[in-house]
Amino acid sequence: MVKLSLKQVRLGIIVIALMVISGGTGWNFGRKNSFKVYVPTNKNSVDMSLYWQVWDKLHEAYLIKDDLKTQEMTWGGLRG
Repeated sequence: MVKLSLKQVRLGIIVIALMVISGGTGWNFGRKNSFKVYVPTNKNSVDMSLYWQVWDKLHEAYLIKDDLKTQEMTWGGLRG
């Protein structure tokens, strides 16, 4: 059986306590400060010109055009 000194036990308790406190603090901070998503009320007010510029540039400049998968590009653009 391994004998631990009082100093080692205290250090272990302090380390565990700090881990629990920092984890709880991070969880609480993340819960309160979650991302706020902007959802436009009018779809016509959204400027998608940059999206389409990038789309056109990819189709113009990509070397292996057969590798461009429009469905995957669309989902990737929606995911952000």
